Amino acid sequence: ALIAAFLYAFSFWAINFSRISFRANMLPCILVFSFYFLFRGLRTKKWIDFSIGGFIFGLGMHSYIAWRIAPLLLILMVFFFILSRKNFLMIYWKHIITFILFSAIAASPMFWTFYQHPEYLEARDSVSIFSPQINQGEPVKTFLKSLFLSLQKYNFIGDMNWRHNFPPYPLLDQLTGLLFILGLIISFRRFIKKICIYAKQKTNDLDLERYSFLILWFFLMLAPEFMTGEGNPHALRSIGTLPVVIIFSAIGFEYLFEKARRKFPDNRNIFRISMAILLCIAVFNTLKYHIFWANKEKVGYSFNKNVTDMYRFIETLPKEQDKYVITTHNTLIKLPIFIFTSKDDSIHYFYPNELDKINTPDPENSIFLFMEKNEEAMNYIQKKYPQLVLEEKNYPLGSKFYIIKK
Repeated sequence: ALIAAFLYAFSFWAINFSRISFRANMLPCILVFSFYFLFRGLRTKKWIDFSIGGFIFGLGMHSYIAWRIAPLLLILMVFFFILSRKNFLMIYWKHIITFILFSAIAASPMFWTFYQHPEYLEARDSVSIFSPQINQGEPVKTFLKSLFLSLQKYNFIGDMNWRHNFPPYPLLDQLTGLLFILGLIISFRRFIKKICIYAKQKTNDLDLERYSFLILWFFLMLAPEFMTGEGNPHALRSIGTLPVVIIFSAIGFEYLFEKARRKFPDNRNIFRISMAILLCIAVFNTLKYHIFWANKEKVGYSFNKNVTDMYRFIETLPKEQDKYVITTHNTLIKLPIFIFTSKDDSIHYFYPNELDKINTPDPENSIFLFMEKNEEAMNYIQKKYPQLVLEEKNYPLGSKFYIIKK
């Protein structure tokens, strides 16, 4: 558990999405804590654990859409709970109802929203691998290709979106990636072994429950990615696999540590080597995120750094000066400016197709700011106010925007 926590804390994948604050990053948190209280409840048989676990699980309905596959994980796990625990349904049926009840309570506001707006439940069929536009009449081939791309991103070629990853590198560093593969193989091997033992001896074994849970978690939460035929590999759609990928890596690390500890009598050296490996992982990912990736121009462009720079530039302007921000057609792009200046009445926002609404009383005391190089919009403003001059503002990481002023 400590190894997994360490690897998670220094994972580029985890750090990046945490700092972006995508709603998708709620998914790993919700899965981890709901599963924690679920398994704690299975151990303690306390109602409070099932209640808390169920309530947290229900909150997932309010998070990333990929959560909707998670209930299938628990439904399938009932089968393995029955195999792993004697008289499971007889002992836990009330606890299961408690978990479901509290999940429903937490999810109820979203259920009510879906009742009022059933169109929100519609899937994005246009990007599904079952869509004829995506599979071109070859659904099996499309599925296999999508699955391959989804699996390879952990160790070979990762997400090519600069907001999600440091392309073309994989999501995991080389050491964590190797540990992940080892942990996945070990988990499959132990799962198959436990299944075979149960088939022969009918003996209950909690290890069967544990490894079936990890394997199901990984492949089911990977499904939102490989069942989509667009933009793969995709680190965001598969973020539900992040915790279990780290757990697999920790299993691989523990396996190697125990092997070395039994083979070599001097455990101090084994401990030192292990700490050195973890330190290398930490340093590598820290430098990768804060130095190499953070200083790439493509990162600045992907995160619309020019909008942030424009806001900071506006902060230096006189309060009495009228500011006209010409946004892009993206309705959200103005938010970084608007959020921090919403109480400033001197700032006005217009889309490129709304320029005819601009009628400044004092052009010489006005400034027009363009988030992108829209020559048609710029020419319109310069013809309307010929005394004003176009200027390009340049900032680090290739960030630029344009102003027209006297």
